[in-house]
Amino acid sequence: MNAISKFLDEYLQKTSRKSIGAVEANALLDKAGILKDNPERPGLPLRNKLRKGELPYAYQVAGKGSEWVIPLSTAKREDMSLREEGTSKFFQRVKEVLFEESNQ
Repeated sequence: MNAISKFLDEYLQKTSRKSIGAVEANALLDKAGILKDNPERPGLPLRNKLRKGELPYAYQVAGKGSEWVIPLSTAKREDMSLREEGTSKFFQRVKEVLFEESNQ
């Protein structure tokens, strides 16, 4: 995983981006000869590694089953926990609103 993290960090820094998605990242990794992509399911090899926790700083935007976000590996842990907390609060509020509407 070190080669993957290093490559993605260098790419993000070079392009001045804060993060990248799994499909785009896997395509770049394939082109660089680091991680072969799956032509039938783009991004699947990297998503499998993400699901196993091999890039512990990556996260899913809205929890399980949602899009993966891969930030710089040096992203501060506190920033990540705040993002996760904000996401959780947002989706908790969405559930509350949906529950209220269904009970009316």
